[in-house]
Amino acid sequence: MISTLIFDLDETLLYEEASIQNTFEVTCKHVQERYGIDCNVMAKTIRLTARARWRAGPVHDYCQSVGISSPEGLAGTFRGHDPYLNILYKWVPDFRRESWIEALGKNGIEDKEFGRDLAEIFIHERRKHHILFPETESVLRDLQGIYRLAMITNGAPDVQLEKLNMPGLERFFNLVVVSGQIGIGKPAPEIFTYTLNRLGIKPEKAMMTGDNTLNDVQGAQQCGIKGVWINRTNAQCPAHISPDAEIKNLKELFSLVEQPFNVDRSAY
Repeated sequence: MISTLIFDLDETLLYEEASIQNTFEVTCKHVQERYGIDCNVMAKTIRLTARARWRAGPVHDYCQSVGISSPEGLAGTFRGHDPYLNILYKWVPDFRRESWIEALGKNGIEDKEFGRDLAEIFIHERRKHHILFPETESVLRDLQGIYRLAMITNGAPDVQLEKLNMPGLERFFNLVVVSGQIGIGKPAPEIFTYTLNRLGIKPEKAMMTGDNTLNDVQGAQQCGIKGVWINRTNAQCPAHISPDAEIKNLKELFSLVEQPFNVDRSAY
């Protein structure tokens, strides 16, 4: 019988891409107001500029392995004990400033001071745009009363923990494992076995739910953990991956778990 439910974070419990896009749009409105550059044009420019700089950065291979993206580079501080995080901690302030300055320049704006201001505005706005899926909090609250809840998420520790803590989700979880904490990211089996060992359970006692068929579903299954695919966008599953179950939203987890629930379904 399942005793522990493990969750992914981005695009499973919260709207990651929508949150990022909102942050870019709000920040780029400052450019539109001052210089008349359409905020959508500026948002596209900064995203492409930051991505190119990020890929040319000093530890891009590490960032790929643990799932740290260029938008996170524009907002995170990257504090941590890992030597690679220390490199990022020292490098990202210049990365942020130069990305915004270069993006302005591509739109014909030579204003370094404003570029530095935008870098700070983006960081501030990012902290205000962690958007949960509508059912996330209520489902976790009801599940918490019966199951142990854990999380495995790729990314930098400070970035992912902020996404979790700002909406107040940390109270639901017995354990949160961030790839950047241990230097190993999904779908590597080591991050799943590490989590099982920390929880003190066997794989057959756990079920993993996430939006990524490779990282979350197949990654969990290779360690003997049931893998549930949350497919909110009606995407097609790759032919070589077979989720143990597919759901459209978190409410459908109630039909999958083996222990009966004593909750008020009218709330859904």
